[in-house]
Amino acid sequence: VIEMRPVPRPVIATELAERHGVDASTADELARPSAGRPGWAMEAAANPQLVQSRSQELDAAGEVVNDGLEKRFAYASGLASSFTRSRETGRRSLEVWLDWWRDVMLIREGAPDLVTNLSKVGTLKSVATRLSREQIAGSIQAVHEAIVNLERNVNPRLALEHMMLILPVLRPSSGQA
Repeated sequence: VIEMRPVPRPVIATELAERHGVDASTADELARPSAGRPGWAMEAAANPQLVQSRSQELDAAGEVVNDGLEKRFAYASGLASSFTRSRETGRRSLEVWLDWWRDVMLIREGAPDLVTNLSKVGTLKSVATRLSREQIAGSIQAVHEAIVNLERNVNPRLALEHMMLILPVLRPSSGQA
């Protein structure tokens, strides 16, 4: 057994900049969501579509948590269809959701320097200020539970609709009526 550990983010960013000619700020932005996997970061540097797809998933997470039940269920239905076509694609989408909620928790707890998705900090802060620590933790648990249920072959639409029911309803921010 060879135990592999994640490569530290600064090492990945440095390698992207020095060996692959990626500018320093982009290298850091690619290293953050790589979760210590240099292969993912190199692939993302070479394939902007991968980064764009991830950004769209993050945007969808931000929109869904601000939407009502009807739109949440519509999103769950689309994600369930995606999962049915490709389990890997569906799982990746939910892993992006976990990253998104992790970032919300980090901001809520005062550790914004550890955020993975720097380009979404505005949305993340908006959500973090409107939810309690317990609500955020419950959301992380709901996404994790959906992943586990999908791995156990629970009906994808039911598993994802259940997740949507558990996610908190956001109270209006102080600037809204």
